[in-house]
Amino acid sequence: MARITRTELDAMTEAAAIATKWELWLQKSATGYQLLKRKDAGAEPIGECMTAAETKQLLRGLFIGANV
Repeated sequence: MARITRTELDAMTEAAAIATKWELWLQKSATGYQLLKRKDAGAEPIGECMTAAETKQLLRGLFIGANV
């Protein structure tokens, strides 16, 4: 299995943001990845403390779900 890079996750985040028409961004901390969505003047977490593989699956699901 190929290593999942931050560049790949950033590209998937951009594709999911375009597909869903949401403002999404990805953050990385010591506990893992966090996917955030703009909500009013703040942000709402969609996923937290995820591995790269979990983040990739979530982004893939958002992209596919928005295109169904």
